[in-house]
Amino acid sequence: MTPGAWATSFAVDPARPDHLLLATSSLSGLWKPKDDLGGPWESWDGGKTWKQLREGLDDDGKPRRNWNRGTVAAMDSSTGLLFYGAEGLGLFARQALDPKSKKPDTPPVWVDISPPIPTPRINAFLLRPIEGDGGTEVIVQIEGENDTRTFVRTLASTVLARLTAAEEDEAAAAPLWTDLPDPPTRLGSLVADPHISGRLLATGRDGGAGVLAFGVPGAQPSVPPSEGPAPAEEEAGPPPPDGLLAFTSGADGQVRVWSMAEGKVLSSLPGSTKEVLALALSP
Repeated sequence: MTPGAWATSFAVDPARPDHLLLATSSLSGLWKPKDDLGGPWESWDGGKTWKQLREGLDDDGKPRRNWNRGTVAAMDSSTGLLFYGAEGLGLFARQALDPKSKKPDTPPVWVDISPPIPTPRINAFLLRPIEGDGGTEVIVQIEGENDTRTFVRTLASTVLARLTAAEEDEAAAAPLWTDLPDPPTRLGSLVADPHISGRLLATGRDGGAGVLAFGVPGAQPSVPPSEGPAPAEEEAGPPPPDGLLAFTSGADGQVRVWSMAEGKVLSSLPGSTKEVLALALSP
């Protein structure tokens, strides 16, 4: 890789740990067509060597605006897809191609799979495997100039193969993305609830909104809402087990430990004087 860009998101292939994907963003304050720093980078040898994956991020031979303002890098082992998000440009997917494998007649390129919001900013992104189906749910909160919405889309590796240049316009007109109930805040992170199938857990970007729970239609909440009548006992999901914890952080620099069974903060750990962008747990 070359200097002049900073790393924004990093992914490791669950099926092959030496396969890495990195999203980087150019350090240039203003985007310029000649700026070729930043963008998505891939490594197949644990980071010893890297290759910039630019194919599909041009338009008629000219770079698409903000193509190198990377914000999201993700891999899905069930479909073999790579995902890359760029600030103000959108969300893209492509097939991974092992350099040691036989080259296909048509090399993989990035395909735009963005939800229908102009100049999108990706606040939160999640891949959720579909059990027994072989596909993956892509869940993303997108913020546009005047709109913030959360979407879900089911994606299989065969979808990208069908998105030829002749079919892209027809596919773009189809309702590929479905709106989800959207939390009334800008999200900072998004994960699948390990206890309730179909439910999502999120945190606000500032860190003070607590643990936000929402999900796809039909998902059963494990804790009744704080306002309004509680659901009938037979309709409520099982409560989270004692000892199930959630950790949140955000722009306020605090790391909070939550009891999912009680729905309250157990402790608050003084963090940095700056915002905490990510957390990782070690067993």
